[in-house]
Amino acid sequence: MTTDIRFAKILVAPPDTLAIIDSVLEGTTHHEPASVRLFTLSGAARQLNMSRSSVWRMVKCGSIRTVKIRDNAKRIAETELIRIARGIPLAAGGGQ
Repeated sequence: MTTDIRFAKILVAPPDTLAIIDSVLEGTTHHEPASVRLFTLSGAARQLNMSRSSVWRMVKCGSIRTVKIRDNAKRIAETELIRIARGIPLAAGGGQ
């Protein structure tokens, strides 16, 4: 897209789009997760091509965050699997 086309689109953009553009330019954007899919430990293990016990050990040591959906039921978000697959470490203070 050329700069001229970009400017033309900005000039006719609705207010909500302009608000998003402003927040990006100001560096104050807050991104929502792209996916809300949740996986069981077995499902997460299949997605990561790992054993279920390896995923369980990573959950136990805190290197994979889980979502508690009810007593004795945890799930792993797809965004967490993407983080693991990309080799991005869990941020300090992250955790379950």
